[in-house]
Amino acid sequence: MAKMYVYCFLLLLLRCSVALEDNYHDIIQNSYQTLKGYSQHVNQTVLLQDINAMNKALNVRNLLDNLQTFSDELDKLSELSDSVIIGNTTYANGFDVTSTLNQNTDINSLPTTAYATPEQGDTTLAKETPTVPVTTKSIPTTVLPVTVTASKSPVTANTIPPLPKVNALCLNHTQSILAGLFGGKQWAMQMLDALGKPPAGLLRGKFAWLGDYDECIGIEAEEFHGEYCLAKFYVASISNPLTKAKGMEIMVGICVPNTCSISDIKNLFNSGFLGKLLLSFSVYTNGAKILSTNQGSGTLTAVNGIRFISMSWVILGHTYAFGLLSVGNIGTLYGELLKRKTFMAISNAEVSVDTFFALSGTLLTYVVLNQLKKQKGKLNWFMFYFHRFWRLTPPYMLIMMVQICISKYLGSGPMWITNGFEKNYCKDTWWWNLLYINNFKTAGEECFGHAWYLANDMQFYVISPPILLALYHSKIAGTIVTLVIWLGTAAATGYTSVHKDLRVNPFSEGDYFDSYYQMPYCRIGPYLVGMYTGYILYTTKCKCKINKFVNITIWAVFAASALAVLYGIYDDINGDQLSTGVAALYNVLHKTVWGAAVCWVIFACATGNGGFVNTILSWKGFVPLSRLTYCAYLIHPLVMYFYYKSRKQLLFWDDHEVIYEFFAHLGMAYGVAFVASLVFESPMMGLEKSGV
Repeated sequence: MAKMYVYCFLLLLLRCSVALEDNYHDIIQNSYQTLKGYSQHVNQTVLLQDINAMNKALNVRNLLDNLQTFSDELDKLSELSDSVIIGNTTYANGFDVTSTLNQNTDINSLPTTAYATPEQGDTTLAKETPTVPVTTKSIPTTVLPVTVTASKSPVTANTIPPLPKVNALCLNHTQSILAGLFGGKQWAMQMLDALGKPPAGLLRGKFAWLGDYDECIGIEAEEFHGEYCLAKFYVASISNPLTKAKGMEIMVGICVPNTCSISDIKNLFNSGFLGKLLLSFSVYTNGAKILSTNQGSGTLTAVNGIRFISMSWVILGHTYAFGLLSVGNIGTLYGELLKRKTFMAISNAEVSVDTFFALSGTLLTYVVLNQLKKQKGKLNWFMFYFHRFWRLTPPYMLIMMVQICISKYLGSGPMWITNGFEKNYCKDTWWWNLLYINNFKTAGEECFGHAWYLANDMQFYVISPPILLALYHSKIAGTIVTLVIWLGTAAATGYTSVHKDLRVNPFSEGDYFDSYYQMPYCRIGPYLVGMYTGYILYTTKCKCKINKFVNITIWAVFAASALAVLYGIYDDINGDQLSTGVAALYNVLHKTVWGAAVCWVIFACATGNGGFVNTILSWKGFVPLSRLTYCAYLIHPLVMYFYYKSRKQLLFWDDHEVIYEFFAHLGMAYGVAFVASLVFESPMMGLEKSGV
């Protein structure tokens, strides 16, 4: 298996050059023959998919579109045994493959039904999907040009060697390294730093990735110390004249806990550990995944457009919020802007975040209920929580570290913060962010201020299982639980608003931000509405035919409700304050009403009642932008800080200037988000999915 992954890694390197197209045919063809042998080796799980799709991959012009499918096949092979033999047939790529076909078997007589695991998209759960039957076409003989000979004793599932194992102590200490990386432990950082990594010049023969020997053996953790090992992989002949590595070795220096034996380390490599690790950090593979516009069946396609538009709205609002302090004509500009009714979309832009809460609740419930149905009400709740933490935390901690520790070196000027953004209080409160409870700190003490949203979203996620289980087992019970929780939060919000005499103006003084804006019991309304919407989509299977007149009426009602939420506080912002009671009622209802309007758009588009709105929101161009939204949310304040705080002269704003700055911030945020996702977020997700 180790040989297979080295081969796969070399394949990934080769596909980076357009000039190598003529060599792809042999590589894919030989690799496909290997996949064929493996798929026949285990007749309980036939990994063979539609052969016509792979045959199409042999066409160089369509190769790039099919390499992702090929990589997915390779990932599945990592779960099989390392020992495979077939008769006396050995292919030029160095693999031995096993066939269970009799010598006289007709290729076209093979079964036309295969079993495969349906591919899941980027959902909120790790894969735990049972196998389901899918129909494939018979295999054309032209795809297998090499004659496959039969082994003397056909291999069955019972004769497959057991998967390699690693002793518990080694495994625990390996996992503690991962925990140490998240905790910022120096010894864990050294373990990662000492690991041999692919350098530049691979095609020139740099196949010795030695790492740092002295750093590794000098590492001292609480329960173990570092041990250096040099893993060697033999490169057999490859049917590609470009690679002059025939008979060569790839040597990789690895730093492991001293509690791991030689057999443990061999098993880690033979089970595809290194291959999975390398593939997870493949720039080409990750870039293709991010930029792909393909979506799985059952995807709520309109969500992509809603997510990107909402993120653009957040950046527009923050362009004004962050830029006003660097504007020289703020005295006249601010009052003029507030008098514009059209500016209410900016001054009341806080509801854009409620859109994200509604989306999260909808997607979570829709995905989990379908998973529960497939698994007969059972779910790995540990993985339910771990996946969410793993999905959010690595890029979150990385970008927060950049803003706190590195940002001070990125610019200068009279307004530049020389100690770094938020450094003064982040050194004492950063662990609140790691635990996702930072929204309970006051605004002046909160590290990475805009991360209050992440804390709320994680807290809603943590308490969601009782609601999900209630909805799954009983419509009445689920409805009652959801309604009771909403009534409780409404009562808490109303009491807080009256007791603190809170205004509806987001710019008002007092406890608005600390006591209301970032508190979970005041923000959960849209999330609950989203959860119930996800339940309705689950029960209706996204099929609901609505009369045209009724459909138009519902659209009009929700559009009017959303406009009332957005523009209803115009008089209050311009000095004609609402009474305490009316302000409390607005604070209780407006977020939930906004969430309901967003959820109607999702529901209507998913069930075929969205019309041209669905056409716009489901545009495929929104798919990659939607994938980058999380990193864009994390990064965009840093982009704005850098621009505004590095100014040596004040800006003088007009509408045109703001429009230019907004699009610059939007493009820059998504550009940096692409890089961050490419080198950090996507690899972390790939490691989880591959089981590394």
